[in-house]
Amino acid sequence: MLENIEIGAMGWACGDAFPEDLPEDWQLDWYANWFSAVLVPHALWRTWDETAWADFLDSADTLRWIGFGVREPLDEGATARLHETLQQLTERGQQVGLASHVDLPDTLMQWPVTWFDRPDVPADWRWRHLSGAPLGWAVSVPDDATEQRTLLEDFSASLPTGVEGAPFIVRDGCANMSTLKQFKQLAELMGL
Repeated sequence: MLENIEIGAMGWACGDAFPEDLPEDWQLDWYANWFSAVLVPHALWRTWDETAWADFLDSADTLRWIGFGVREPLDEGATARLHETLQQLTERGQQVGLASHVDLPDTLMQWPVTWFDRPDVPADWRWRHLSGAPLGWAVSVPDDATEQRTLLEDFSASLPTGVEGAPFIVRDGCANMSTLKQFKQLAELMGL
């Protein structure tokens, strides 16, 4: 279980935020120096071959929470690959999750799942149209620190009793890396 709110982005392809001479295969390592969570978009992980999966696992070793987006039904191969990866990450002590827009195969239902746009899924926890495992989600983060603080306080207050930490993913976080860094620093200053 996470002890803090772990801030991250959807993906780590942060373009201009990287140093000019940073090789592409080092980008996740660079991202992980700043942030402790990432949500890997469905469109990205579905294109990976075995080498790309291995490279991801090597580079993601310092992240505290790793989630995978699921936007469309999965075939048996994708289900098996995702299950295997979630198991590997868990065995090395990382927290994992799935952020899904669709029904998932039974094999994946043992992992924490946050449902997007699923009002029919009953849950004890709800935050801005999400249900299931706690996950903070924002399209972007306001530039204003007071608004950021309010967002963090609202999310923290919405966590179920006994849960102190959860991932907070900003979909467009890489579009404004300085604001995302400020948001993370604010969460740390607030002790969240």
